[in-house]
Amino acid sequence: RDVAATAEFSRDRILFTLKGGGLQGLSIDGGKLDFSRLDTDAEHANVEVVVRGPLRSALNILDHPYLKYISGMGLDPANAGGAAAARLVFRFPLRRTLKTSEVKAAAAANLRNVTIADAVKGQALTAGTLTLKVDTTGLDISGSAKLGPVPVKLKWFENFAGTARYRRRYEVTASLDEAQRATLGLDLAPYLRGTVPVKLVLLED
Repeated sequence: RDVAATAEFSRDRILFTLKGGGLQGLSIDGGKLDFSRLDTDAEHANVEVVVRGPLRSALNILDHPYLKYISGMGLDPANAGGAAAARLVFRFPLRRTLKTSEVKAAAAANLRNVTIADAVKGQALTAGTLTLKVDTTGLDISGSAKLGPVPVKLKWFENFAGTARYRRRYEVTASLDEAQRATLGLDLAPYLRGTVPVKLVLLED
């Protein structure tokens, strides 16, 4: 939408260099649309865009039916809030019909003021400052946030390729007092009292 770009043409290639515009609710800060091998039967597209805007809009792009990165993690983009600045990369053959396996995608993003409703054990994630990296093999999220009322450091790895011994790995680090442990379902009273550092690691097959 409202894209500003320059174009270069040759016998086998069309290159658009993006200067600005919009993409599904996000602002485009730069990028390129590179259509190559146009003199063959193996035409190819390489799309790279730098975008910023609502996190929900960025997640919707990563949840495109050819990708399904977000819903595959059990998340709904509609439940997420915050802001994102991201570089998105898509590579695919230029065909009338595409197989999901033919679309190669990757993204790297800085996320701020992240919120996710009902993130863990009924607790919302808020005040998140996170980094996200995703490609066809997996997704990594790390940073700081609040889980319910509890400040935490978190890491989340999602394995898409099936090569790891687990499909999903969560790691949460925090200092929890008795009330905070109870909020997160970790009440160990009377065996444990006071504020103690906690590192939780959860693996899912």
